[in-house]
Amino acid sequence: MISISPTRTLPALLAALLVAAPGQADDPAERLTVPLSDPARPATVSMNLLNGGIDVTGSAVKQVIVELHGNVTSRQARRPENTEGLKRVDIGGSAFGIEEAANVVEIKPSIFSHVDRIGLEVPRSTNLKLKTLSGGDINVSHIDGDIEVENLNGEVKLSDVSGASLIHTLNGKIVAVFSRVPAGKSMSLSSLNGDVDITLPANAKFNVRAKTDNGAVYSGFEMKLQPYRNESQDASGGTDRHRRRVETGTYGTINGGGPDLQLTTFNGNIYIRQAH
Repeated sequence: MISISPTRTLPALLAALLVAAPGQADDPAERLTVPLSDPARPATVSMNLLNGGIDVTGSAVKQVIVELHGNVTSRQARRPENTEGLKRVDIGGSAFGIEEAANVVEIKPSIFSHVDRIGLEVPRSTNLKLKTLSGGDINVSHIDGDIEVENLNGEVKLSDVSGASLIHTLNGKIVAVFSRVPAGKSMSLSSLNGDVDITLPANAKFNVRAKTDNGAVYSGFEMKLQPYRNESQDASGGTDRHRRRVETGTYGTINGGGPDLQLTTFNGNIYIRQAH
């Protein structure tokens, strides 16, 4: 496993390239190219941000390209007010670290780092595991691999994707457009506060379970929807006290049914669109 810092000279073994990317003066970007151990095999890219947005685009590249956009800073680097007459002594460390091993690329910002947005260009077959807590949306396009996304405060948008997707956002809408769907794989898209809007190919086959507490379900597919009711009972506070939970929603099949497609929101509508 090899660690890479985009702010330092890169190991020759990775043959990585760090250059200033073209852009506006108020939105500079640093660009880092990370070769894969085996470009012929699908890669996995994992990233967990505390702050900032994420944009991922799949293309015909054979490596992973990382761009840091906007105000790339480290809170550790901010100079306290009571340092007059003192010089800062750097003791190493960096705002971002990147590790690649066996086609798994992990992008690891430090807990002190901040970036406005990270852009990734990856092979189309790449599997993604992305998470951001605040300060940005997550956008993914042209990806055929499996996608796992979690966004605490922001939107999630997928376009021209075809892998099994597990998407969750707490405060934001989800818009997902699938060019193809994975055969035999279940998917789940959920938001607490926001619409869930999914577009599927006309030949998609799913068992759909859709649930919204404050909204409605709209479908562009010809399918017979029927209510479902799922009850569970838990013991609580002794053998003669129980708590019963009742879950309701809408159930239906697309093109005869298939793997499960779970669509959930608390405050928002659910849209199931058919691609034309």
